[in-house]
Order: sequence, then C-alpha cells, then structure tokens
Amino acid sequence: MVEQITLTVNNLDYTDPAALDKTYDQLLSGGITNPTVKGEYAADFDSTTGGTITVSYAGTGGTSYGPTSLPPANAGTYNVTAEISGGTVYAPVSLLLGSFTITKGIPAAPAVNSKSSTYVTLNAIPGGEYSMDGTSWQDSPIFDGLAPGTEYTFYARLKETDNYHASPVSPALAVTTSKQNSGGGSSGGSQQQSGGEISVDKQKGYVSPSLGIITGSGSGYSTWQLETVLDGGGRWRLRYADGTYAAGTRVTGEDGIPYEQPAWDLIDGQWYAFGSDGYVKSGLFFDTAMGGYFYIDINSGMKTGWQLINGNWYYFSTISDGRKGIMVMDTWIDGWYVGSSGIWDGESGKEGF
Repeated sequence: MVEQITLTVNNLDYTDPAALDKTYDQLLSGGITNPTVKGEYAADFDSTTGGTITVSYAGTGGTSYGPTSLPPANAGTYNVTAEISGGTVYAPVSLLLGSFTITKGIPAAPAVNSKSSTYVTLNAIPGGEYSMDGTSWQDSPIFDGLAPGTEYTFYARLKETDNYHASPVSPALAVTTSKQNSGGGSSGGSQQQSGGEISVDKQKGYVSPSLGIITGSGSGYSTWQLETVLDGGGRWRLRYADGTYAAGTRVTGEDGIPYEQPAWDLIDGQWYAFGSDGYVKSGLFFDTAMGGYFYIDINSGMKTGWQLINGNWYYFSTISDGRKGIMVMDTWIDGWYVGSSGIWDGESGKEGF
C-alpha cells in the first residue's frame, strides 16, 4: 500500500507528516536534496514504472512563496512537500515532510581588509552594513577620517530589507590605525591604504588594486542589490557607480552556436561572475572562454581548493596563473585522484603523500 512507502530525504525517513524544526540563516538557506524511496517498494520506483518524487516548497503562516522546486532564500516560514507519483504501480501520494523558518543569522565579527593611519577597510559581505558604535550604520566598509595610532571598534550586521528586519549585531572587532609617518601625509585626491591606493573609476566608482570594486552607498560607490524574481526567491545584482549593471554577454561561437559568456569582477577582495541576465552566478557553472567549471559562494565569492558540493568532493585550482578557481579534472591532487567529471573517486590517497 502507498502508506507503507518510506521516503528518505537528507538521511531522514518519512512515512507520515513530521516537523523538521530546522532554522537556517537567511543567506545560507538549506535545501532538500536527493530524495529516494527505500524498503520493499524501492524497486518499483524506476524508469520502467514511471514512479517519480518531486519536492516542493510553499510559504505558510503569511509567507507568500511558491509552490516551487527552488528552495527559498528570503525570511519566512515554509512547508516542504514530497509529491510521489506511483506510475503504473501505485496511486499518487503527497507527504508533508515538515516546515522550516529562515531567520537572520548573527554575522561573525568583521575582519580587516586593509588599513592606514587614517582609514580602515573591512571585508564586505553582501547585504551587510557596518558601524563603529553599534548604533549608527553605513553601507560602506570603509571608515575614513580616523586618528593615527588610535584603537577603534567595528561591528557588522545584515541590513533591513523589504523582506526581513536587520540581523543581530556581530561581535566587536578592535582595530588600531597605523601611526603617522614623521614626514606627514601625502597630498592629492587619492586615498592611500596598506592594501593599495584607492582611486575612482568612471564606471565602477571607488576601486583599489587589492580590493577591486569597493561597494558602499551614496555617490561614488557600486552597490549590491537583492531583487525578488518570479518564483519568489532572491537574486543579487551589482549596480555600478554610474548606474549601469555588471553583466555577461551572449556570444556566437565559431560553430554558429550561441553561448553565455560570464563577466568577472573583483569585488571587495573576492571574485564574482555575472551572467548575461545581470545576476551574479552562484554554485557550479561553466565559463566557455576559460574552458572549465568554477564554483561561487554568494557570500564569499569564487572558491578554491577542496569543496564539498552535493555530497561530492571537487578541487578548484589555487594557482594564480590566470586560471585560478577552475575545476581540476582527471589528475592527482596531493595524492588524491579526481576523475574526468572532477569528482574525487572516493579511494584512499596515493602512497607517499
């Protein structure tokens, strides 16, 4: 009977409605992955019987969302439902797997990206804002006009949007500015930091060699913008200081087949890629010009080294040779073999490493 089917989702078994009681950070919302049927009925769910399992998300308790197969990103309360189509063997059945709430997490204490005798630049986070007293907040991670050789305290939080309130305040970070050189400061229109000179790009606004684009608010800054898409989820765009947006292009190859070419930008010290639709890439994606796959975490940019993705280990190049971040395939990495798909084969490492 259908009621006897056991559905396994994220290593949890469901035979009746059950509450997940799971809380996720609003920027790192979890998803249901790889649902399977197990037990005596498992063999009946294959391509010959047409049995399928579809997991969907829908808002509840006043949250407007879905139903859709895409996990939500905004704050709210959601139900997770598995629709089981029995194909030629069983009648369809719907299982309420439970519900979860996406809330604002507390950010970690901010980190220093660079500093001088009169400036401190923090590492920026998408959707973040920053303060020196926990009361007055600014979008820019740059604090200027500071006194040389003086200790300051900085805080960060995720700022309020149309969908959710501001997050709790992060732990404090104490930073002491550099001492003033005896020769005095330099003159001119540029700001000098230990991370490199800040200049103004006509399109992108404030930039520096080490940070790339420096995001913030107001005149002269590029700005991260969260937009709600048709399915109710949220996607990030970067609005340049001149009002245009970061975006890739559509290119026609030599074979006459069009493809998307992402556009890359160094933003607040981290690399991000943007599709031709203007939205930042997130997760695993292919860059045709580079001839390989890259992986971007929306919160921290392009990833390198070993990364666990959907239960599989991949390795992304750490070498700064113009191809940093590209997925490595069909080779040995530190004694571990990754196959032609880039996935570690699960075997023990090579002897001698």
